[in-house]
Amino acid sequence: MIPTRLSVAALALAGALGAQQTFTGPISGLVFDEQAKAIREIAGVPGAAYLRSAVAVGEEGSISPDGRLAVVREGSEIVLLGLGSNSNRSVLGAASEALGEIAWSADSGSVAVESGSIQLFVNLKSAPEAARLAAFEGDAMSLAVSGRSVAAGVKGGIFLIDAEGARQIANAGDPEGLAISGSTLYVADKARKEVIAVRNFATAAEAALIANESLGLEGPVAVAVDGVALLVADSSRKLLQLSLSGELQRTIALDFDPFRLELFGRNLYRLDARRSANDSVQILQIGPEPAVYFVPAEGSLED
Repeated sequence: MIPTRLSVAALALAGALGAQQTFTGPISGLVFDEQAKAIREIAGVPGAAYLRSAVAVGEEGSISPDGRLAVVREGSEIVLLGLGSNSNRSVLGAASEALGEIAWSADSGSVAVESGSIQLFVNLKSAPEAARLAAFEGDAMSLAVSGRSVAAGVKGGIFLIDAEGARQIANAGDPEGLAISGSTLYVADKARKEVIAVRNFATAAEAALIANESLGLEGPVAVAVDGVALLVADSSRKLLQLSLSGELQRTIALDFDPFRLELFGRNLYRLDARRSANDSVQILQIGPEPAVYFVPAEGSLED
């Protein structure tokens, strides 16, 4: 175990914030800014970056894992946007209310969106279309996408939803985070203070404990698979890096409350949301020495 505390201040230069109009650098990714209701560029490099231009707007939204697509709500429409050199815009479906949980497939080719009901959209990189899903009455706390099916975490259990129906594949307390790797579904259960692996979840589901309080979990809220590592965000203000079988590799202490692990570009994960105008964006960069840094949002939306 390697305990680590990493919170690298973005724009540590004393006068940087006052000179943001002239600060330039590489664009390391795009994030949805909840306060600005816009997709904004992260300009600069880890430890010296800020939120820059708004490239698109929407009431709510999410960036795809490869950073090339976004889904946003525009009024009563769920819209797919191409980012970067891809400027395509496609209306995917109707939004009956604000977007709730949003989950992408690992290849960014599909996205599940909760807005009154759970909808699944596939073939996003070629000919986007809605996949048929059976109606599901549960109030989803988390979603994950596998092919033309969606795993949904609700209070008390995990369900797999496809065109034929919805069936429970595992018990759970408060499954606040889901992640899929191959035929295994990982579940971050805040109430039970554990992470479980549901192996062969689409066929003959079998749940096994991966991590619990013995590794320091006090309330896991998000989980992600990064190569051969499992990342877990815990409500006790820390991140855990585990092997896929549950051996603790690293603990990263935080000074904020994480609630998600959302991949939005190569080796970059979003950890939080901007709940107020004063909030920064908290980013995890994966590498030999994982680092957490904040990206201030003082930059103009039009610079």
